[in-house]
Amino acid sequence: MGKSLSVLRERVRFDSWSLPYWMAVGLGALAYYALAKLGMQFFSRELGVSPVWPASGLAVALVRLFGVRMWPAIFLGALAASIFGQSQIVAVISATGSTLEGVVGGLIVTRFVSRHGDSFIMARVLGIVMAALWAALIGTTLGVSATFIFGNLTVEGLGTAWFTWWVGDALGILVVAPALFALRPRYANKLGLQVTMRRMATLALTIGAVLLVSRAGGPAAVAIFLAFPIVILAGHWFGLRGAAWSVVAIAVPLTAITSAGVGPFVEATLHDGLLDMQAFLAVLAVASLLFVDLRSLNLRLPAATLMVGVAVAAGAFVV
Repeated sequence: MGKSLSVLRERVRFDSWSLPYWMAVGLGALAYYALAKLGMQFFSRELGVSPVWPASGLAVALVRLFGVRMWPAIFLGALAASIFGQSQIVAVISATGSTLEGVVGGLIVTRFVSRHGDSFIMARVLGIVMAALWAALIGTTLGVSATFIFGNLTVEGLGTAWFTWWVGDALGILVVAPALFALRPRYANKLGLQVTMRRMATLALTIGAVLLVSRAGGPAAVAIFLAFPIVILAGHWFGLRGAAWSVVAIAVPLTAITSAGVGPFVEATLHDGLLDMQAFLAVLAVASLLFVDLRSLNLRLPAATLMVGVAVAAGAFVV
């Protein structure tokens, strides 16, 4: 009992400030709950899953930034978000899967980041990609299995549900986790206020223009591929913080546009449109992180190669 109380009295530190452990767990659970509820807005009742799940990125970030001891925050947040909307046993198993996913993903990122240096400059982006690819398998497998065995998921929908769940979790890790990592003071830019505001305004205006044009759909939808030079420029100007948050700035309104049934990713069903959008955002997120990690090198040739690839993809997209 005394040991349990001492754990509750511990403090969770984040650079220059700290919180009592119990408060950090409570705030983490509330944040996970909020993001999980946001993801449930895109819930497919036929499959019992959502193709959008930003909470997975928060889970990985909690473990990476504050340690494995934050697992109760993930479990409580995940359980509270789903226990009243489905079978209780499905909710418990899914929450367990989300917790294991966050812990494994956070440990994968930590292991790779610890090797980051001149001899392994891509360690950070590889850690995030590996967490998205492999840690997401844990939550997906447990969640879909529980929904199939104890819920209403049929054999016909099993493969689609599994793929949708995995894509949602993986994308949440790729987009949300780096944005939260970038909040650490070490990633703050050292530019003056005037330069910072001018560059931020330029990025905001260009992102807004790209989204506005591509929202019209049809031939104009190809404008969404201009997001690639924008996030690369943001990373060049502001490092990890600029790259990660520019992807978030594109992902949030793009999700809203796609959910409204308009924009560049309109398909026969909303579910298919969201999956197409997630594939686009996955490539965008990886490209932004890759160019940040390689920023110390001469990137003219890689950047030119990427732009050629983007142009080819845009052409195929129109066709």
